[in-house]
Amino acid sequence: MDFTQHLITYYKGQQFEAVLLTTLGVVLLFIAIIMWQHLNQNQMLKGLFYPIAFLSVFSLFAGGFNTYSNNQRINNLPLQYATYQNEFARSELYRFEGMNGVN
Repeated sequence: MDFTQHLITYYKGQQFEAVLLTTLGVVLLFIAIIMWQHLNQNQMLKGLFYPIAFLSVFSLFAGGFNTYSNNQRINNLPLQYATYQNEFARSELYRFEGMNGVN
């Protein structure tokens, strides 16, 4: 397996994680809607509604953005690597291992 295949496999894993995060956001959104409908029936729902609603919106946006971002990377990686192998490998190494990197 060459370098681009490793990166594509990695980004497909990240894309799957982003889809799971988006799915969590959808589920939490449905829970928040149900909570909104029964908000006045229980004090606990009043306290939990806003954190659940915030978490659902955050999950939807973060998951959606990461899905889009990883799709772009998967589509552009082979061309970038074929054109600029050394620079591409250096930039990915810095992105993963550099200051404030992924790892």
